[in-house]
Amino acid sequence: MGQTILDLAGNDPKIDIAQAAEVNAGATEVAQLTGENIRVGKAAVLTAPSGKAGLYLYGERTYLELLHPDSASFGAPSGIAYGVEERGGLDSLREALPDPRLEEIARGDVPWFRSLRSGQPLEGLAEWVMEYLPAFFRGFHPELLPAHPGIARSDALTRYAASCGMLRDRAEGLFEDVVALEIALAPTDLQRWRSRALRVEEAELRLSSAPPGTPTGVLAAHLRLRRDADRSTARIGNTRLSLDGKSAVWRFQRGLHGELS
Repeated sequence: MGQTILDLAGNDPKIDIAQAAEVNAGATEVAQLTGENIRVGKAAVLTAPSGKAGLYLYGERTYLELLHPDSASFGAPSGIAYGVEERGGLDSLREALPDPRLEEIARGDVPWFRSLRSGQPLEGLAEWVMEYLPAFFRGFHPELLPAHPGIARSDALTRYAASCGMLRDRAEGLFEDVVALEIALAPTDLQRWRSRALRVEEAELRLSSAPPGTPTGVLAAHLRLRRDADRSTARIGNTRLSLDGKSAVWRFQRGLHGELS
């Protein structure tokens, strides 16, 4: 089998990061922590049917999603959703994944996206590839921007932000995009990752081998900011957000001795 390339973004990565971080705050407090106090940008705080609040920072081409620790919506403590932006793109990737599982996901009664994932998951990290469906843009607030969407992640993020009344906040906030991830995998999973045919382009995924007893999955997200934010560090629950000029690092996982890695 030849090498299969998954181009996430053209010139920028398109990654969803779903991280079950222990924010330990109510919806209002979460919004304040990621608003003016931290100055990264106001967040959409959405509540799932279970009553657990999720926090979403919408970028231009990526978004960062923080869920309650009890959330098990994707079967692992952290996850990455890759994107394809050509119709039928998932079909060309099926042979690159072991035991591929393809399904269609709906948002209520509205078709949302096609999802492709491996039937042999990694420890601590869920992965799937998304292909947005044109029917989603026709059925989910079609009166909102963008007026003529394709199936690009950027089109979906604009529609999401518009549906929350956050287009101006998104445009004026500091957060622009996720540009890199730090990922730790168990040694056997790391070997599997490096030997598989699927490759990711235009995204920096910094992989390391997790020593015994340490967390696996997404350890940190590196963010690009729209303007200089000076230098500061703040704790948000069991996470740490560090700003440094036009970049930032958000660390999620606790290390072997309980300290943030």
